[in-house]
Amino acid sequence: PFLSGIFTPMFPFAQKDGVRMITVNMRDHSGSTPYTDEELADFVDKNIAIQTRAVRRVGREIAAFLVYVCMELNVTPISLNGKKRRDGLVLMTWSVYTTGFLSMFGDADVLDQDMKTALLPFLRTAVLYGTHRFCNSSIIPN
Repeated sequence: PFLSGIFTPMFPFAQKDGVRMITVNMRDHSGSTPYTDEELADFVDKNIAIQTRAVRRVGREIAAFLVYVCMELNVTPISLNGKKRRDGLVLMTWSVYTTGFLSMFGDADVLDQDMKTALLPFLRTAVLYGTHRFCNSSIIPN
C-alpha cells in the first residue's frame, strides 16, 4: 500500500485545475528508500543531540528533493495574478512526515543558504495534514 495514496482523492481536482501532484512515500515505507539501521537508531537514541541530527536530516532530504523537482521538472516560479499567488510548489506533508516540515521551517540551522535560495522562488506555501501528535509534542512513545 502506498501511504502517499491519502492524497489520491485530490487528483481529479488537481488535474481539472492544471495542478501537477507528485506524491512520495516517507522513507522506509512501501516503494521508498529504506533507512539504514544506524539512521533508525538515531531517531530513538537517548542522546537528544543525535535525535536532533536525525530530524534535521529528514528536513534536508525533503528540501533536497524539492530543489531537484524544481530544477529537473522545470517548475514555474511563483507569480502574481493580481493579488493571487500562482505557480511554484505547495508542499503537503502527512502524519509523522510533518516532522520534516517542522524541521525545515522551525529550525534555522537545517537548510543552508544555497538550499534556501534555491527554494525561495518556488515554495509558495505548505500544508500540514494530519500532524501526528508526536511531531509537535514532548511526549515520546516508549
